[in-house]
Amino acid sequence: MLGETIKKRLDKRPFEPFRLHITGGDRVDIRHPELAFLTRYSVVVGHGARKGVADYVLEYSLIHIVKITPANGHPRRIRRK
Repeated sequence: MLGETIKKRLDKRPFEPFRLHITGGDRVDIRHPELAFLTRYSVVVGHGARKGVADYVLEYSLIHIVKITPANGHPRRIRRK
């Protein structure tokens, strides 16, 4: 089920960057769909990318992803005067 959610986000056009929250408190931003690859049990993410080419990749097990949020942070609060 989580894999399907990630796949939908990667395939969405226009693409909207999102953040994976990993057990232990780590966060992984996916800013370009070309730099993430989904497998049955994990997602492989390219890091340190310049001009669409990753410096290195890390693999994150789907069972360790606890939450997915927009990478742009929380919605802005409207301040009232």
